Amino acid sequence: MSFFSRKRDAGYIDVAGNNIMNLKSQMAHHLYALFFDLDRFGEMIIYSTGASSMEIPAIIDYVVFPAEEGAGYIDVASVIIRASDVPNPAYGHTIAISGVVWHVQTSSELTGASGIWSLKCTKNFRSKLR
Repeated sequence: MSFFSRKRDAGYIDVAGNNIMNLKSQMAHHLYALFFDLDRFGEMIIYSTGASSMEIPAIIDYVVFPAEEGAGYIDVASVIIRASDVPNPAYGHTIAISGVVWHVQTSSELTGASGIWSLKCTKNFRSKLR
């Protein structure tokens, strides 16, 4: 008898019946527990669909990009949110980070992490780099 036996997608069960998570389950658990933790990496944002708003945790990375060749510059934020908080993020929705409004441009499911959305948000188009 093997020390581990497979039990559906929940992970592995040892001979004592203890659930041992597989790597994918461990990664998802740590992503939720560690990265969305407000004392570590997470930040609270207000996500608005236009019809409703909700305060949710998110992981945010900020960048300044040239908007288009010679057209100016724009602030871009990569925002990671849980699908359980926002099932269908879409273009035109907004998020507020510390009171500053950003506009959702694109959304895609994060590769390898089901239940996690990656949003590209923009604000503050300008002609010169600050």
